[in-house]
Amino acid sequence: MIAVVNDLSVSSYSEATNLDIIGGENGTLIADISELSNNPDGYTIQLTSTNNGKLINTTNSIYQVSYQISYDNGAYLSPINTPNTVKNIYFLNQKTTDVSPIKIRFSPYVNAGSGSYEDSITLSIVAN
Repeated sequence: MIAVVNDLSVSSYSEATNLDIIGGENGTLIADISELSNNPDGYTIQLTSTNNGKLINTTNSIYQVSYQISYDNGAYLSPINTPNTVKNIYFLNQKTTDVSPIKIRFSPYVNAGSGSYEDSITLSIVAN
């Protein structure tokens, strides 16, 4: 018996921690996700945002920037704090590793307060 394997690994880029809040971002690559699976029925990737798709100032939470994410070059979506399916592989005929880029975009926030802005994104790989 061979066990089902579904695994994710993240390679983040420095841009993920150096976003231009005042100038905005448009299609900035922030990470590559390696997806490993041997499940013949495929897998689903789900994305969740701690702050409901907002980069929030860590000193003063009145300063917030709404953003959108593209997973695996798909359509941009606004992350939410419940699992949102961003990729579905319906079947596999062999053990597979696929690399999916994550890109971010948001409008300029010219009146941004000083400080750091953050959100946490959680990715899950779920067997179909």
